[in-house]
Amino acid sequence: MSAKVAIYLDFASPFTYLALQKAPEIARRHGREVDYIPVDLAALKLLAGNTAPPTRTMPIKLKYMRLEQQRWAKRYGVPIAVPAVYDSTKLNRGTFYARDRGQADEYLKYAFHRIWGLGGSMVDEALLADVARHCGWSPQDFSGFIVSSAADERLKETTRAANVSGVFGVPTLIADDEMWWGNDRLDFFEEHLRTHAVAAS
Repeated sequence: MSAKVAIYLDFASPFTYLALQKAPEIARRHGREVDYIPVDLAALKLLAGNTAPPTRTMPIKLKYMRLEQQRWAKRYGVPIAVPAVYDSTKLNRGTFYARDRGQADEYLKYAFHRIWGLGGSMVDEALLADVARHCGWSPQDFSGFIVSSAADERLKETTRAANVSGVFGVPTLIADDEMWWGNDRLDFFEEHLRTHAVAAS
């Protein structure tokens, strides 16, 4: 049995922001390591055959989903806002930069807060520089990485691999070949971890 939990994410998803308030803590409470895997949600949906328009283009559904986001944010005790601009590519690629430095938790917590907690623009260069400085990085080095072909290819590869693993949306959590999709499945996720304890090394 693997001690790892994979968490698939995209900064375009408000429910990823919400799930990250609890999922990593749940995983670690049950002795699991967390592996954060950024994907391109739009491409992932197409790979799965999902050609439906995004929720934000459907006013009736969007109204309800915003209400749901507010309910969950209230439950978790965190703010939630609408991002000024949607284009999560650079922030998703930035997750690799953070992972390579062992700072994924710090990066995701702060960057998601700036975007979904405070309503920042996903493409604002000042915001991206602030995220880099918060994590103790050179904004110039970070900026160079997130527009690089290497970062682009890594995101394409994790997206392809996620599809092969059966992932079709975010947030998705995988542990012990079991999968849970959505912030509202964290209770089932924890129930599994509770009943599938990892042997101490």
